[in-house]
Formats: sequence, C-alpha cells, structure tokens
Amino acid sequence: MNINYRQLDWKLIAAVLALSLIGIILILSAQYYATSEFKQTYYQRQALWLLIALLAFTATLHLPLRLYDVSAYALYAVSIILLGLVLVVGSAKMGAMRWFSFGPINLAPSDIAKLALVLALARFFAYTRLPVTSKRRLGISALLTLIPVGLILKQPDLGTSLVFFVILFVLWFWSGLSPWY
Repeated sequence: MNINYRQLDWKLIAAVLALSLIGIILILSAQYYATSEFKQTYYQRQALWLLIALLAFTATLHLPLRLYDVSAYALYAVSIILLGLVLVVGSAKMGAMRWFSFGPINLAPSDIAKLALVLALARFFAYTRLPVTSKRRLGISALLTLIPVGLILKQPDLGTSLVFFVILFVLWFWSGLSPWY
C-alpha cells in the first residue's frame, strides 16, 4: 500500500514524540540519585516501549484501511473474551484481576478493548442506516460500550470503565449527534 506521507499529521506526531521523550527524561531525572540497583531500568524500559510503539505505528501505517473495517467486530469479540478470561485466569495485583502475566510482561485486556471499541463503534456508525437521533442507534452503541464496561467493573477498575464512556460520547458526537441532544 502506498502511503502519502504529506497527509500525515506531522504536528501531532511531533507532539506525541516530544511528550514521550519528555516523559523518559523526567523518569531519568527522578531516578538519577536513586540508591536502587535497578535505577537504570525504568527509563530504559520506557525508551524500549517507545521504540516498540514507533515500530507498531509504522507497521499500522502500511496496513490497508479495509482491514480495520473488516476486523472491527472480530477484534471487539476477542477483547470481550479476553476481558472475561482475565477474571478467571488473570493475575491479581493490588486487589484487582486486570492483568495477564507473561513473565516480566503484563497485558491488560482493557487496553485492547479500548481500541476494539473505537473500531467497532466507528464501523457501526459508518454502516448503520438508522437516523443519528434514533433511540435504537443510541441503544445499540451504548450496549456495545456497556458489555466491556461491565466486565471491567468486575475487575474492579472504575477509572478505565469511565474511559469507555468518554469514547462512546466522543464517537456519538463525531458521528453527527448534537451535543445538545
């Protein structure tokens, strides 16, 4: 797939990179005088994750847009399964079951579910023929949001569940619903 790099929002990309680098520098400065033998690892780990994120960003740029469209509901279903599975076989930390532990790497299925919800709602709004103010349209999109929210509240994680409502409201208005409705 050919990418037109001129169409990218370079200001946004620069802002994200700048904030990420500032974060790494702040972690380094906060740990500079630490007496821990692991003082070097935190900022190095953050830098490694930034590099991984940049590689993932570059890879996703080259995926066809149709792939996001076709796989939106499948990714949503996988995220729901993972959210249910983490309640059964996840690892408990600080009284919450919200992580899968794979050695030194922890995976929070709620992070995957956020992306999956954005894609699923975007697909729903793009293809539905229901009017913008239809109660059925609002209800279906709310149900798509409430399913992962219910599973996340069982972990319990109120903060993350509130992010899902922000995603829903933003996509409602982005799809044409008036803020005054």
